[in-house]
Amino acid sequence: MDLIKMFGGNPRPVNQTTTGNAPKPQAGAQAAPAKTADEVVLTEQAQQLKKAEGALDSATGIDMDKVAAVKAAIAEGRYHVDPEKLADNIARFETELDGLNG
Repeated sequence: MDLIKMFGGNPRPVNQTTTGNAPKPQAGAQAAPAKTADEVVLTEQAQQLKKAEGALDSATGIDMDKVAAVKAAIAEGRYHVDPEKLADNIARFETELDGLNG
């Protein structure tokens, strides 16, 4: 249901003003009890999910030991790229991407 179409026009912000006409407390009347803050209690499952999200946020997904080993191999001239294997992998990747769009 589109409320803008239903009521016409664009929504406008509501401005609330006080006019000083609010009822005044009567003499001898007790003040209203103070309101307490709202409280939210998470279930154990929600707490576990929040913990898992935190662990996921801090995880990089990068194997830094492998990165260091590859860097060392490149620096020492031990890292060799097979151009045919690289081309095959790129072509396979492109095919997989194309399959996702079709």
